[in-house]
Amino acid sequence: MQDAYLFDAVRTPRDCRLPGSALNEIKPIDLLGSLLEAVQLRNGLQGDEIDDLLLGVVQPLEDYSVNIARAALMKMGWGQGVSGMTLNRNAASGLSALNLAATKLGAGIDSLVLAGGVDSLSRTMLRPLDTNSISDPEWLRLARYIPQSLAADLLGTHDGVTREAADGYAVRSWQRALQAQQEGRFSSSVISLTDRNGLPLLKEDQIRWENLTQEGLAHLEPVNPPLHTPGFHEIALSRFPHLETVNPIHTEGNSAPLTDGAALLLLGTLEKGRALGLRPRARIRSMSHCCSDPVIAFLGATEAARQCLKLAGLTPKDVQLWQCNEPFAAIPLYFEKAMDVPEERLNPNGGAIALGKAVAASGAILMGMLLEEMERLGLETGLAAVAAEGGAGVATLIERI
Repeated sequence: MQDAYLFDAVRTPRDCRLPGSALNEIKPIDLLGSLLEAVQLRNGLQGDEIDDLLLGVVQPLEDYSVNIARAALMKMGWGQGVSGMTLNRNAASGLSALNLAATKLGAGIDSLVLAGGVDSLSRTMLRPLDTNSISDPEWLRLARYIPQSLAADLLGTHDGVTREAADGYAVRSWQRALQAQQEGRFSSSVISLTDRNGLPLLKEDQIRWENLTQEGLAHLEPVNPPLHTPGFHEIALSRFPHLETVNPIHTEGNSAPLTDGAALLLLGTLEKGRALGLRPRARIRSMSHCCSDPVIAFLGATEAARQCLKLAGLTPKDVQLWQCNEPFAAIPLYFEKAMDVPEERLNPNGGAIALGKAVAASGAILMGMLLEEMERLGLETGLAAVAAEGGAGVATLIERI
C-alpha cells in the first residue's frame, strides 16, 4: 500500500442558509467550480492530471439531481477521463470522501484525487421528517429513530451535560472563531467569491451573533421541549430506562445553524506530487469509520477516533491537535471528556456553532482547519472526527510533513 499525502485544502466562505443570503444566488455547481479553479491556479494543474473527484452530497435533489461532481468537472472542461462521483454519509460525507480517496491512492488505483463536499441549503433545503422516506412508521419503529436534536439532548442527559455547560461551550466556540478570523488564520484556504458579474460577493465566513454571552444564551428556548416530541421521547427513554427524562439542553444558540459552503482537498501519492512540483503538507496516517448506537446517535466520532488511533498504534496523548464537528454542543463536550483531550487542543479556531455547518462539506472543512492550525503551531499529529446521524462516525489521523 502506498501512502496518501495532502497537498492542498481550499474552501468557500460559509453563509446562512436563508434565501437572500450572500451565497443564495450561487448554484452549488458554481461553488464547486470556484474551488476547482482555485485548486488549478494554486497548484499549476491541468484538469486531466486529476484522476477522480469524490464529493459528499447529502441530498441529491434539485440542484444536485445529477452527479454534480462530474457535472462540475464537465463545466470546467477538465478532460474526458475524470468521471467524478458523489457519496452520502450525512455530516460525515466530506471526511468519508477524503478517506475513500486515500484508499484509492493507497491501492494504486489513482495517483491524484480531489475529495470534499458541497451544500447549498439556501437553495435546496433539508427535507422535514414528514416528506422523507424515514417518516415510514414501520421503519421508525424498527430503527428507533429520533430527531438529531433530540439525540443530542439524549447524549447530553446521559453524559451529565448541563444547559450551562452547553451554553459555555457555544461562547467558547464563538470567541475562538472570532479571534481566528480577526487574526487571518483561515486566509490561506478560504477563497473569495464573486457574483455572475464578477463583483465581490463574500470573502470570509459570516460569524453569527455579536457580543455573545452566556447570560444572553440563557434566555433562549430549547429546540426540543418534551411536549413537542412526545413519541420520540418515549423511544429515547425506552432505550435508556435508567433516565427519568431527556433534558432539553440545546437551543438555537448552542447548536450549529445550517449554511451554504463547499470544500475540496487535493491528495496524491508522493511520486505524483514530485512529478508535478507539489509540496506534501501532511501524510494520511490512518482512517476509520464505524456505527454506534443509532438512538443516542452521536457517539460515532469518539468510536471512530479510537479505532483510528488503534490502527496507528497510538494513544490519545500522542495526538497534538483535534477537530470534532459540533452540530450540537453536547457532541464535542462528550468527545473531549471521553478522549481526555485538553480543552485548548480541541477545535482551537471554533467550529460550526459559531460558523455554521455546510453539512456534506463538514469533514473536509474540519480537515482543512486542522492542517492549517497544525502548520501555524508547528505540530506533527492531528485527528479529525465527525459524528453523523444514525450513529455513524468517521475519523482521519494525519502527520504533518
